[in-house]
Amino acid sequence: MGANIVCLCNRITKSQLEKAIIKHSISNLNELSLATGAGSSCGKCRISMEQILKSTMETVPDMQIRIPWIN
Repeated sequence: MGANIVCLCNRITKSQLEKAIIKHSISNLNELSLATGAGSSCGKCRISMEQILKSTMETVPDMQIRIPWIN
């Protein structure tokens, strides 16, 4: 997948998702979809989006405080 595209319908990359999560302090899948457009068409990428959301939040210490399922 060339540029590590997660959402094929809207051509959203993993890097774009990670940047949006950090920049906007996104803490759930719906917020991520609204901020990036990923997962808003066919929805097949939502499982990957959820994994990216969780892994990104686990690597950003100040985000862990707001997310009960991290700890």
